[in-house]
Amino acid sequence: MKRVKPDVVLAYNPTNEHINVAEICLPLKIPVMVEKPMATTLADAKRIATLSRENKTAFLVNYETTWYKSNQQLKQLIDQNAVGRVTRMIVKDGHEGPKEIGCSSYFLDWLTDPQKNGGGALMDFGCYGANLMTWIKNGERPISVSAITHRLKPETYPKVEDDATIILNYRDGSTGIIQASWAWPYSVKDLQVFGTKAQLYAQNDKTLLNTSSITISQ
Repeated sequence: MKRVKPDVVLAYNPTNEHINVAEICLPLKIPVMVEKPMATTLADAKRIATLSRENKTAFLVNYETTWYKSNQQLKQLIDQNAVGRVTRMIVKDGHEGPKEIGCSSYFLDWLTDPQKNGGGALMDFGCYGANLMTWIKNGERPISVSAITHRLKPETYPKVEDDATIILNYRDGSTGIIQASWAWPYSVKDLQVFGTKAQLYAQNDKTLLNTSSITISQ
């Protein structure tokens, strides 16, 4: 790494090893991008953030739903006050299960390891909702977070939860609900936002629907 300095490092390793990549690359001022989520512990996340600031070098986390065309347009409409005050956000993320959709044995090995991934579906898909809601709320932290997790397929995923519902409450009374699962009958990554004026529904990465007279370009 010191002899041949890359322009950037893309790390797709177990989540608990993201900190190792940060410790090596950021002091060398080599930007890093990892797959979501950022870390398995708060301590690792804070250390990564400190390294990024101290070395003035980016550490990026790829939450793919952020750059969906539908979600980008939804955020623009919210910023334009087209939906009024946001009262409720609902995110559904997941699929039939990593084993069911044919993930590699290497990926399955650490994705279903509570130490390497920090959990199961809660970490794998719950992070999308947390990221989107933090974005919609312009960085505001919820005042409370609670979650219910289930192991619906213990014979397939004996070490981690495969289904989770997370509830976030904010100071203004708004609520966020994240439904993350490896037990959906289909693949889903959608976002619903309810406001005092309108409701927006990002059905997938391209389609944004509404229940009011808001004009949405396709």
